[in-house]
Amino acid sequence: MKSLMKRSLILRVFLITTVLLTGCSNGGNSDGPAQSGDATIIADVLNAPQNQGTIRTIGNATRVEFQGQVRELVDGTVYDVVGTQRTPVDEFYDANFVRENYRQSGGVVYRIVPGYGEAVVHRSLADSFEDAEDIHDLIKPPPTSWTSMTIQSPASPTVADYVRLRSRILNRQVDFADNRIDVVTNRQVDGSKSLRFYATEPSRRMSITKTSIDNELFYLKNGDQVEFSGWFFLESGRLISLVDFESDYMVEAPGIRLMFDGGMRPFVELKFAMKPVFTMNLGRDFVFPTGEWVKVDLHLLLADSENGRVELWMNDEKLIDQTGRTMILHDAIYNSLQVGITASPRNTETVLYADSISVKTTP
Repeated sequence: MKSLMKRSLILRVFLITTVLLTGCSNGGNSDGPAQSGDATIIADVLNAPQNQGTIRTIGNATRVEFQGQVRELVDGTVYDVVGTQRTPVDEFYDANFVRENYRQSGGVVYRIVPGYGEAVVHRSLADSFEDAEDIHDLIKPPPTSWTSMTIQSPASPTVADYVRLRSRILNRQVDFADNRIDVVTNRQVDGSKSLRFYATEPSRRMSITKTSIDNELFYLKNGDQVEFSGWFFLESGRLISLVDFESDYMVEAPGIRLMFDGGMRPFVELKFAMKPVFTMNLGRDFVFPTGEWVKVDLHLLLADSENGRVELWMNDEKLIDQTGRTMILHDAIYNSLQVGITASPRNTETVLYADSISVKTTP
């Protein structure tokens, strides 16, 4: 009985700290409140058109240039650069975040979670959802695959709203309000279960809605080779994005993500600065279908230079194989993975199923 009570206490503490892990950031929500004064200084790079301008790593600085205007990001601080003069204008992230929240010992990296202790970071993941009955079986203390979820909707439109709702759901105080995640048995690839994501239509004051399952214990760094794989079934609606690797301790949670255009054609975007994109190779044309399972394989070589690489397959057809910058900063880590309806557009009610999700990482 004592061991059961102890485990119950640990679970409650973890569910509380799940909110602490994400509540201090906007959880990848570019429509939520900014974390500092003028988040757009780097996040939108002076409103530069997508794929224009340059991003370079010079020593310990990340330099962004567009139409003669220059910004440099060094140790979390954004500087305006004119000639040899640098003037600090904003804070993009806490320069001490990694040092204060991670510890390495014997080749193992640990995430320090206040009120919980230390958890070994994730470099891989595999889940077919066979051992789960509902969301409470998925989001549990480590070493389980998932630590949180994002449910931004008309019922919980702001970050504070959905963080509060998430906490109450995970502590079994309430059920989902509109957007929801369920373990189901009516549609699957392997085994007998899959995960169903539902996102209602955004309200008039919202541009998107989100329903994703998340892992904030990842630790992906410059030079890593990351291989994501999963099966997805779009029953209805449309997707803006499906898979996001993010640095959720920075303003607007920049990172790299698998996205779709208005015609449901896939591309990969580095959500940082002018947001460079990786589009389908010449001669390739793939429209993500409705009403059938699609196997998605996304391989990333993470690099803060043009030596990065993006490869994307859907149903074993290679659609993208391009090089370019895939890491936002030379010393950043992608500590968050979001899978599911990571964004769904206006005038759309979306239902998506996922099965056999895996991530593998090699140095």
